[in-house]
Amino acid sequence: LFDKVESQDKNYIYTVTGNEKEESESLLGTEKTEEEKKKAAPFIIASLLGTNEDNDTPGIKVSAVTGQTSEEGDKAQFTVVLLSEPKAQVTINLESSDEKEATVDAASLSFDSKNWESPKTVAITGVDDLIQDGNKTYQIVFEKPVSTDAAYTALKIDSLSLTNTDNETGGYTVTAATGGLSVAETGTEASFTIKLNSMPTADVTVNMLISDESEAQFKDDNDALSVSYAITFTQANWSTTQTVTIAGENDTLIDGNQSYFINFTSTSSVDPIYAAIKPDQIAATTTDNDTAGLVISSI
Repeated sequence: LFDKVESQDKNYIYTVTGNEKEESESLLGTEKTEEEKKKAAPFIIASLLGTNEDNDTPGIKVSAVTGQTSEEGDKAQFTVVLLSEPKAQVTINLESSDEKEATVDAASLSFDSKNWESPKTVAITGVDDLIQDGNKTYQIVFEKPVSTDAAYTALKIDSLSLTNTDNETGGYTVTAATGGLSVAETGTEASFTIKLNSMPTADVTVNMLISDESEAQFKDDNDALSVSYAITFTQANWSTTQTVTIAGENDTLIDGNQSYFINFTSTSSVDPIYAAIKPDQIAATTTDNDTAGLVISSI
């Protein structure tokens, strides 16, 4: 007999009975009356000892993972199902080992005598951490099953290993006028903006110099001029553009329009990604305002 419930093998006795007088008269071809059949004494022809072997083994089947999580929000999934009908409800708790990389849509799964054969699907969603940290491995961890069915509480479910694909690339977004910055010796100004492309793991300070300080200087928010400048990005402001302004310098020389560069000399950070990279230089030009001529005054 098939019961789908895990249990021990059951012994049974199967008894075959007959009637001695009925058997002998049947062999002689003599038909008995109904009254004679009732009075005939029964006898045991054979007793057979047998065992009904149980073919239900407790178990939990976790399918292979399909799909791949990523910081773009791509999902993966797997299913869980019991292999035999439990004697009591079985609850399986699960979680992601690193919720900064991925999360599961179900913290627990419950099976009972009605739904144990129906696979339950668990979806895993990648999480965007905004940091260029490479592809990260994590696990879906299963706790020991909770149940009053000892056969299921004795089981252990192996963790699933997955990888969350990174989608950040460290770098800078620098926006300047096409062809570079242009100022004049009259003191006109030009600006460019800069921001980081991903969240740094530590503060990032970008240092810069003007290659020809006689043609232009940096101008800060307080209108102070300098030949060097530095801006700092943090985890709070990394995606906010910062503006850098230069102003033309008057040299009183007839030297024509002069070209030079805004050079990013170094980047200071303990973030290894940003410590190793710096923005490309920006071209700039200062328009001369001096002309040749004589000034003749009267005596």
